[in-house]
Formats: sequence, C-alpha cells, structure tokens
Amino acid sequence: MTGWQKASYPLVGALILLAFLPNASAPGEPRLELTVLVQNGAFVPSTILIPSYGTVLNLTIRNEDATLIPAPTFTIRSGTTDVVDLALNLSVNWTVEFTVTGPNAIRVGTTDHVVTGVGGIAFRSRSQSTLAGLILVGVAPPDPNEMPVVYVRINATTVNDKTVFVPDTIRLPQTPVRVHALIVNTDPSSTMQHSFSFRSGATDYNYWVNRSGDSIEVEFEILAAGRIRLGGAELVVEQAKGGTQFFCLPHRGAGMLGTGMLGTFVVGAEARPESVVENGVFLRAYWIGLVGIFATILLMIVAYWVIKGQSVHHRDHSGHVRRGLP
Repeated sequence: MTGWQKASYPLVGALILLAFLPNASAPGEPRLELTVLVQNGAFVPSTILIPSYGTVLNLTIRNEDATLIPAPTFTIRSGTTDVVDLALNLSVNWTVEFTVTGPNAIRVGTTDHVVTGVGGIAFRSRSQSTLAGLILVGVAPPDPNEMPVVYVRINATTVNDKTVFVPDTIRLPQTPVRVHALIVNTDPSSTMQHSFSFRSGATDYNYWVNRSGDSIEVEFEILAAGRIRLGGAELVVEQAKGGTQFFCLPHRGAGMLGTGMLGTFVVGAEARPESVVENGVFLRAYWIGLVGIFATILLMIVAYWVIKGQSVHHRDHSGHVRRGLP
C-alpha cells in the first residue's frame, strides 16, 4: 500500500463523518398532540384541523364505544396498503405519530406515503364502515355554523427537577375554536399536586389533578387571544406569546423547583427563527464543500508526484549519477 493511499483514509473518514452531522439550520417542525375518541359510533372529532403542512401529528386514539363489535380500527390507507392501522380495544389508549407533508401525503417514520382522501387525509375503520374522518390544513369545517373542535392531551409532570406541561405550547388552526383538553398528572412523584388554571383579573379557574395518575377533561372555547368562554361565561384571561395562557397554580412562581409552570394556546404554526430564515447553505453542506475542495487540491498534488515518479522524463538527479552522467 502506497503512502498516498494511507494519507487518503483520514479524508474519506472526515467526509463520512460530515455526512452524518445534524443539519444545524433545519427549522423545527410544528407539532400537535391531539386525542381522537370513538363515541356513539363516530370518531370525535371527525375533522382534525392542523395549522400547516409539515406538522407532526401525535394522535392518541381511544375507543369508548362498547357497542361496536368487532372493535374498530384507526386506519389510513395508501392504495391497497394500510400504512397506519391500530386495533382499538375498548378503553385503551393507542398512539401513532406521523408528519402531514401534503394534502394527501404523510410521512411515517422516514417513509413517505400518498394516501387516500378527498381534500385531505382520510382515516377510517376497517371493521366499522360508518367510522370515517378527515385531516385538513387550516380550513373551516364542512358546516360553517359548527365551531371546530381540537382535542389535546396535556401532561403535568416533572422533568429534570422542573415542573412542566408537556406540551407547554398548543398550536391551534384558527379562532374561535373549541378545545377539549385531557389534563393528566404524569409526575414521577406519586403525591405531586398540579392544576390546569386560567387567571381572569383576581380570580383563578382551577382544574386539579391531585396525584400521579389523576386526569380531568376540560372543555372551553378560545374566542381570541386572551378571551375564552368557560362554563357559559366569557372571560378575559392572561396572555403570553401572543396567545391564551394557562398555568399550574402551585408551581406558577419561580420559587419552587426554580421554575414557573406556564403554557400557551397560540394560533398558527411555529415561525422559523429569524437566524434561520436567511440566505446561505446548510452547515453540513458548507463543511462538505470545504472538505471536497481541499481533498481535490490534495489529490491533484498526489497525482502530480505519482505521474512525475513514473515518467522517464522526470527522473531525479541520483539516476543520472548512477549512469555516470553529469
């Protein structure tokens, strides 16, 4: 093995390493965590609104209809293939996550699929023909008099010694919108108490999950940023990040566990950071380009010396001396 072949190994290794570097400029995808129930022979909601294409949709599907025999499924089909297919046993939560990449396209894992649906992505049940629904991007529901409903699950928990909501930002497709929130205490501490609260003036509206494993369902309407309808009463509540703020009453202040516990309902997809929305190239492509340029220059130098060493017109002076030439 020649010396120049050995010298090329580090360059090849560097190119392979850079190929697997994360894309430092890739924007974060908007993400929605929603719950779909099977109730009274129907998916609820049957129309799921998302803010934009590129949204990561994390769905929790729960069958609460004991009259459906056999058990329904939650199915999304691509041609004759079921790319999402969950058997929904009674009172069991099932989850699936995929990215909505187009009006009739989803990405499951790393695989893209063209799926069925008129004007959106259809989901259905293989075993119950009356169960059907549609995933649409930021459009009004079919009935203009019907307020769209968003189902969301919010976990109240502790992560790395900080009390947090997961997720702490819920992105809505539009306002007004009815929100059906499932609040679950998933705290590692079995006795940790949390609440899901709104503040209107000097009054707090609290919904408690007093210990790990407790859950509560809360339904309200978000009419605009900082304006909700709760239990038939219209309230002006606190705002944050341009949206409607909710919080945990025991952990709102900064004194306990070093953090406040706040969350926000906002409208629309997450905006790309200004530092990302700029002309230029991805960091990985930039470094691969630089390595490629230096590798090309080095290979030209190596090629020159190899050619020189093989040519009879480029022998060094020692060859002349051996033949007795000046």
